[in-house]
Amino acid sequence: MANSSGSRDVQATVLWAQRKNYIFLTVCVEDCKDPKVDITEDKFTFRGIGGTDKTPHHCEIEFYEKVDPSSVRRIISDRQLEFVINKLNTDGAFWPRLMKNQGRHWWCKVDFNKWRDEDDVSLDGDVNQDFDFINLTLYMIRSLFIDLMMLNKLLNEARLSVCRMSRYVGQPSPVSHPQLIGVGCVTPGILKTEYAERRAKFWSSVWKHAQANNTNMNSCVVLIPAASVRFCAPDVPHVFRQESNFFYLCGFQEPDSLLLLYGKSEEAHRSVLFVQERSPHKELWEGTLAGCDGAKWLTDVDWATVHGDFTKFFEEYLLADGQARSTMMYSVVSDLSAANPCYKKALEIAKNLAIYGESALELIHRLRWIKSSAEVELMRKACSIGSEALAETMRYTRHCRNENVLVAKMDLELRLRGAKQLAYPPVVAGGPRANIIHYLDANQIIEENDLILMDVGCEVGGYVSDITRTWPVSGVFSKPQSILYDLLYDCQCKLIDGIAQRRLVTLREAYLEMMSLLRTELQNAGLLSDKLTAQQAFNAVDQICPHHVGHYLGLDVHDTHTVPKYIPFQTGVVITVEPGLYFPSDCVDVPEEFRGIGMRIEDDVLVTSAGVEVLTDRCAKSKKKNKKPLCSYCKKSIENNEAAFAFDRICHRDHIICSSCKMHLNGGEMCELQDGKILCLNCDKKLKCEACELPLDLRTVYAMGKRWHQECFTCSVCGEPFLNWQYLIYNQKPYCVRHYPYRAASPKY
Repeated sequence: MANSSGSRDVQATVLWAQRKNYIFLTVCVEDCKDPKVDITEDKFTFRGIGGTDKTPHHCEIEFYEKVDPSSVRRIISDRQLEFVINKLNTDGAFWPRLMKNQGRHWWCKVDFNKWRDEDDVSLDGDVNQDFDFINLTLYMIRSLFIDLMMLNKLLNEARLSVCRMSRYVGQPSPVSHPQLIGVGCVTPGILKTEYAERRAKFWSSVWKHAQANNTNMNSCVVLIPAASVRFCAPDVPHVFRQESNFFYLCGFQEPDSLLLLYGKSEEAHRSVLFVQERSPHKELWEGTLAGCDGAKWLTDVDWATVHGDFTKFFEEYLLADGQARSTMMYSVVSDLSAANPCYKKALEIAKNLAIYGESALELIHRLRWIKSSAEVELMRKACSIGSEALAETMRYTRHCRNENVLVAKMDLELRLRGAKQLAYPPVVAGGPRANIIHYLDANQIIEENDLILMDVGCEVGGYVSDITRTWPVSGVFSKPQSILYDLLYDCQCKLIDGIAQRRLVTLREAYLEMMSLLRTELQNAGLLSDKLTAQQAFNAVDQICPHHVGHYLGLDVHDTHTVPKYIPFQTGVVITVEPGLYFPSDCVDVPEEFRGIGMRIEDDVLVTSAGVEVLTDRCAKSKKKNKKPLCSYCKKSIENNEAAFAFDRICHRDHIICSSCKMHLNGGEMCELQDGKILCLNCDKKLKCEACELPLDLRTVYAMGKRWHQECFTCSVCGEPFLNWQYLIYNQKPYCVRHYPYRAASPKY
């Protein structure tokens, strides 16, 4: 069903009526553009985007009897879509219902207007004949009564839910953060029902695995511990991130919680959350806790209780009816959750009862590997934000070449666009430091002729992106840089194309194809000998590109690591494609001009039924974007090492001249005046404040075409400096809002 964040299709409301030989169907979706309607003898299917919020709608109807799809009349308006469909059986008998399934469908209703006004419908024949008014009236009364009962139940549940949980529960919820969490959702974009489906699928796979390994098994229990808080120094915690497997099954964000699934059949299981007990002292220092009621309300597990009840419950369950010997225990544990207190206690109890558990990590990874439609939407958003933020940071390198500042710029741009945080510590490497694949120091100044390699991602709703771009800080590739970049770009394009055409159906095949392509291209470029044997060439390329072609992506950057790389892709799998080339400064196997160059291009790719979707295509990587730029002044192409930037425009160095002393500048020694003049640092220091006529310093403000000290630019009446530099001008004099003599003018900044 629908949620406010748009991660699921909304069930469209359908009205229907009938005559002897045809039926009326009305799909109630306003302003539906390009609807997709499929009508067969047995089924009616509709999909389209409409409504005030442009939400995807759908409906699917399996007819009570066959219809004639070749004879359909349609009326599509701004408010609805109407269809008149002939029945295939023309004996004139009325259907007892619209759908083959006798179940109650809240979204399918009788069209009262069509029934009352059937004499006026031009398409009708003998409309009154054989129309069963009594049965139809009884049906409508019964439908209306059921609708009122269901509506009353939903209103009561909603009222009780809001009354029961109007407080903050320690993490965003539909009550406390309606701008982030849609109604019925636990986390952004993911409904409670989807979390319940995940738990049911996981339980089913665990039960089947347990039965296959122990025929005497009649009970099963699964432990999924949450992550614990980690500290980087005494009393200084790391930013908390929930353990991904625990998050996948319930969406609960509290540290040291434990989700336990238990049951005695595949069809029936129960879920319980063990959470921290609420404490005024703890909440004073660390924030609000969900408590038992908050955890149950938010996640919709069967029940929730505090940590203190775990030992008693676990022992009683294992010892009930002497079933300890026939109980299979599974756990889903990672390094983040191994220290969970409830989990450690469970291991002690199980050991005392001679119960030895098994890992269910591979089972849950197989579920996480294939993304649902809601997960795909979150990953699209994460990749879109990451791509746009990286593109903006690439433009910013014209003004800043400090690696650490670029890290901060990327973090800022991600958060401005709605990301929660960086997905991992970013790699921002200039020049030869790009050959360190996981370079995290980010403490150098990037030289003017260097390449920048940035590997970065962001997190949205728990799901992450992972994107890498390499570009020249000057805006122009040198010849060796251009050769390698063209080679790498072509390789990545061929890999993505091979996956789209299903020639490469596993990560293993894509890796071998990458090694083959790099070998051929490097030999063609003269960077690898063509006299090497196949194994020698493979080893040589492995030194140049020592990492894999990619990895799975999802809740984790290196997602579902237990899923083998030789498993064929399926629809809904997200991977990265990231070939790289690395020639360290001390590499003697290549000509000197190629030494010290490192580069990588990485995109996130969704496998679809029609091919692939490149999720990170909003950040340019094309060779067309990297061709030689034109000078903003003379309009001629800029050759290698000739580029400089002035007023956010690229130009030849010779065009950057001090307007006072006429000295040629190198692009880094300049100051900008508001009238567009360029001054060298020496001439800039000679400028004086318009008011006090003393030399200017960092406290400079531009106003009215002149330069002032901040404290010297004041209101002409009261003499006070302007708050936030907001001022009004009258007769070439500045005024504050309070003393401005003419109130109708607009403020200047």
